Amino acid sequence: MLLKMLIAGGLVVATVAMHAVGFDVLLRVIMRSRALDRSGFVPVIGMVIGLTCWLMLIHLAEIAIWGLFYLWHGCLPEVESAFYFSGVTYTTVGYGDLVLPRPWRMLAPVEALTGILMYGLSIGLFFAVVSRWISNWVQRKAALSPHAAAPVKLSPVGGKKHLSSLLAAMNILAFLYHAFLDFCDGHYRLIRAALPTRQTFFDDLRALTRYMVFVDWDALMDFMMRGLEIGPYAPKT
Repeated sequence: MLLKMLIAGGLVVATVAMHAVGFDVLLRVIMRSRALDRSGFVPVIGMVIGLTCWLMLIHLAEIAIWGLFYLWHGCLPEVESAFYFSGVTYTTVGYGDLVLPRPWRMLAPVEALTGILMYGLSIGLFFAVVSRWISNWVQRKAALSPHAAAPVKLSPVGGKKHLSSLLAAMNILAFLYHAFLDFCDGHYRLIRAALPTRQTFFDDLRALTRYMVFVDWDALMDFMMRGLEIGPYAPKT
C-alpha cells in the first residue's frame, strides 16, 4: 500500500511539473509578444483561441502521463483503454465502464483530485488573461468616444474582479465536492456507476429534491438506490 501511494505521489509531482512547464512557456510567450496590452475583436479572439488550445494541450499531456503509467504497469490492457480511463478520471467524468484492478484502484481518486487542482490553476490563468483583454477593450472604447462619461468605479465587494474570482472559486469547489463524494461515499459511487453520466445524476438529484423532502443525504442516496435497484436493493438471483 505504501509503495502504491509513493507511486501516486510521483505521478502527482510529474503532473504538476508538466503544468508548471506549460505555464512557464505560455507566460514567456505572452510577455515577449506583449499580448496583454492588445485590444480589438480579431486579435483578442485569436489569442483566446490560442490560449485555450495551449491549456488543453497541457491537460492532454498530463492525462498521457497517467495513461502511460496504466499501460506500462499493466493496469489496463491496451493503449486506447489506458488513455480513455485516464481522460475520464482526470476530468472527473467517471463513466464507470472501465475500472482499475483492485490493487491499483486508489490511483483513480488521486488522479481525479490532481486533475481538479490543475483545472483550478488553468481557470485562474484564463480568467486573469481574459479579464485584462476585456479591460483593455473597454478603455480603448472609452478613449475613442469624445463624449464618454467618467468610468464608474465598482466597489471592492461587488467589483468585476472579485466576481470573477468568486465564480472561479465556486467552480473549483464544485469539482472538489464531487471528487470528495466519489472518494468517501460508497452509495454515491454505486449510483454514479449505474447512471450514464454525471449530468444525469445531478439532473435526477434536482428533480427529486424539487418535489420531495429527505431527512438527510443518506436518505436521498437510499431512495435513489431503491429506485435503481442497486446495492442492498439489487434483485437477488
